[in-house]
Amino acid sequence: MSHYDPSQVPQSQWRHPNAPVQTELQRLPVQPLPQQPIFQQSFQSPQPPQPPQPLQRSKKKARNNLWITIGAVASMLALLVVGIGAQNRSQPATTTPSSSSAQRQQVTQVVRQPGPQPTLVKQAIGEPVVVNSTWTITVNGVKTNAGDAFSMPAAGNTFLVVDMTVKNTSTRFQDMSSGIQLVLRDSAGQLYRESITDFATPPDGSIKSGAFLRGQLAYEIPATARAFFYYFQADAGGTDLTEWALSV
Repeated sequence: MSHYDPSQVPQSQWRHPNAPVQTELQRLPVQPLPQQPIFQQSFQSPQPPQPPQPLQRSKKKARNNLWITIGAVASMLALLVVGIGAQNRSQPATTTPSSSSAQRQQVTQVVRQPGPQPTLVKQAIGEPVVVNSTWTITVNGVKTNAGDAFSMPAAGNTFLVVDMTVKNTSTRFQDMSSGIQLVLRDSAGQLYRESITDFATPPDGSIKSGAFLRGQLAYEIPATARAFFYYFQADAGGTDLTEWALSV
């Protein structure tokens, strides 16, 4: 009969009745817990932002630098202007005209260019003259008149009376104005204005197509004058003149 010997049981299979039983969880290695809980780190209040550094000092410094730069540039410009003025005063004036003065001279020359010269056609006394398609003029005669009680010339003067006929050869009414269209000059170029007298009636007024109008024009002239030239101008702005040589 065999006896049970507890000493022969393997130590790995034998356990003391009071020994604590180790489970699988107890045999796992134990990790040390963090000193601060995770939820405290995640919900930790953020640090307040640092206030910006004041810029007043930097702006003031930049403004001072800007004024210094402006002052330096202004000083340089002033020195440059003074130098140019001194150089211009030291140089003698030249007579070469500038482009603007040359242009002004050119414009002046264009303005002073003479206009078209009148075309003079000398006519005989008593013959009808076809001036243009509107007028046909006839100087019938010329004489002197010493005046009367109502129309007296100045001392040493007399009246030159021109008798003439005007005909409207156009297809419509035309106005005759002797004070504008008829001119008397002497051999020296002296101009004489028409005189208003009671014995001379000028051929003025409206003349219908194909009609005639005869009249006399009086001019106060020196009593010693003998040669004159008589001119008819068809239009006030025209250049065609008809000329008669008058002698008394």
